[in-house]
Amino acid sequence: MRHVSAAMAAVAVTAACRTAPVADRGPRLVLRDSVQLDESDSLYLGRPVFLTVVPGGYYVADEFMARAVEFDTAGRAVHVIGHRGLGPGELTGAGYVLVLDDSTVAISDDRKMVFSLYNR
Repeated sequence: MRHVSAAMAAVAVTAACRTAPVADRGPRLVLRDSVQLDESDSLYLGRPVFLTVVPGGYYVADEFMARAVEFDTAGRAVHVIGHRGLGPGELTGAGYVLVLDDSTVAISDDRKMVFSLYNR
């Protein structure tokens, strides 16, 4: 596990709206699929705040439990990343989950204003 401090940055994504009546304005969202994430008494999502979709699954940031959970496409938990604490690599709350490459996941901790880097 590696730990890196970084200034937090936000990326704003905007979409152009055409001039039309309010009812016809903006993009239309169409549900393509859904998946129910498996949870149990020992592994549950306390306050999911961010979802990252990757080939083969999903990462869900759980701010309450200060971790991210990796799920496969069937919704089964595969891996738990991070845990609560104040030391290097420990989180006070999980925010963004970024998959940097085949071997590295970054999880933001908005309270400490850092990103912690973990091996996948």
